[in-house]
Amino acid sequence: MAKPMALVPQNNQTNNTEKQKLNFNSRTNFSYNSNFSFLEFQSCLASVQDSSPGPDSITYSMIKHLTTESQAALLNFYNRIWQEQYFPTQWQQAIIIPLLKPGKDPKNPSNYRPIALTCCLCKLLERMINRRLMYYLEANKSLHPSQSGFRKGRSTIDNLLALETDIRLAFLQRKHLVAIFFDIEKAYDRTWRATVLSKLDYGCTIHGSARKSVLQKHDPVHHIALRLCSGGFRTSPVKSHYVDCYEQALELKRQMLSLHYYFRIQSNTNHPFHDFKLRPFLLRLQDARKSFIPVFFTRVHDILSDFNLLYLHVTPQPKNNFPPWGIHVVQFLNPFQSFLKSDTADIIYQQIFIEHRQEYDDFIAIYTDGSKSADHVSFAVIFPNTTFSFKLHSSCSVFTEDSCCFTRFGENFRLPGKKVYHLHGFT
Repeated sequence: MAKPMALVPQNNQTNNTEKQKLNFNSRTNFSYNSNFSFLEFQSCLASVQDSSPGPDSITYSMIKHLTTESQAALLNFYNRIWQEQYFPTQWQQAIIIPLLKPGKDPKNPSNYRPIALTCCLCKLLERMINRRLMYYLEANKSLHPSQSGFRKGRSTIDNLLALETDIRLAFLQRKHLVAIFFDIEKAYDRTWRATVLSKLDYGCTIHGSARKSVLQKHDPVHHIALRLCSGGFRTSPVKSHYVDCYEQALELKRQMLSLHYYFRIQSNTNHPFHDFKLRPFLLRLQDARKSFIPVFFTRVHDILSDFNLLYLHVTPQPKNNFPPWGIHVVQFLNPFQSFLKSDTADIIYQQIFIEHRQEYDDFIAIYTDGSKSADHVSFAVIFPNTTFSFKLHSSCSVFTEDSCCFTRFGENFRLPGKKVYHLHGFT
């Protein structure tokens, strides 16, 4: 007979679990445990936004304005923390600022929204670690496809799309759908959510499928906002407000945002709805029951058909095959930067090029260049024994052409043990 288990209060069980020390020991020979590079440091520092400092009163702006030598010393400090596994005590402290929620009783402590101000030095290191962690999780597909928050190329709209699609298909097949919602108490107050919900375009790719009678209730709110922003009169035509504010009608905006969202799904091969297709019998059922609102992808197909855009082919986003810890620093020389093209004779450029080739005669030269005209954009990558040429869409810019040049150069650069320099033509 099995011995009955003792019931442990959940709070005590949680506290006991949190008191257990975690084992962070890992094999140091793993590539993601290597020291942080200066390129990683600069990339993460460039991505931060100014915020209030923590207990040490050091801001991001101070770190950005450090000299290169000082930033290198800070990086060395980060790497010591990373390797010695010693975390500064002050970084575990925070300044707590309670903000009263609008319309709430100030005497009730639960009506305050606490904001924790931690050290920017600590947050910068966390950002560097998080970038490595997210790359590893994404590269090894460790995250569930339904996880949409805090992932590049994903959003909470993905979960709304999954729910709406299941609801539409259940209605279509006259079935029942059971949904369970978990609400974390006090996590987000209604008053604070109003700031997000006040944006009429939030989630409109999903709720834009509602009946016209429901969607039309948004129009008066939109029109009043446009009139107040433009300073127009009550008697002014609504279309004049659209022109003055450079705004679209909500119906057109919903269609535009739906197309943007659809193209983003199609460009992400790892998106759970990337290959979504209705089964043939569901398509026939959907066509037969015109009173039922179709699923999102059918609605987008109709929009593309109305705009004669069904021929468009969405190019998948290029996969990032370079881990944050494995990106090599690229050194470059520009002997032409002190010369103006309009004031410099061709013979001078030729002489500089010959001198450059003589100085680096033991290097293998690889050339890239591109061009753009009214009807075409193209570029070429010239290796010692091979030439690659590519044609891009005429809508691409010279910046896209340059980016593609460098990308192709990196993908086809396979000359181990050889010293190579890359010459790119800039106009």
